[in-house]
Amino acid sequence: MTGAKEIVEAVKDEEEEAYDNLPEGVQESERGEAIQENVDSLESIADDIDTLDSDTGDKIDEIQEVIDR
Repeated sequence: MTGAKEIVEAVKDEEEEAYDNLPEGVQESERGEAIQENVDSLESIADDIDTLDSDTGDKIDEIQEVIDR
């Protein structure tokens, strides 16, 4: 999953850079707000990937415990 998170974070960084490069007036426009919403969504997706990685690791550990019995 690390590759997926890296892709999401790269796109998020590009969106943040695009937002930061907009004039202040445009940042407050629908276009700027849409870009900021994209950034927020991508941050949430990256967090979800972290949670999924953690949960998957926990399940693998549980399976290994059962196998080791």
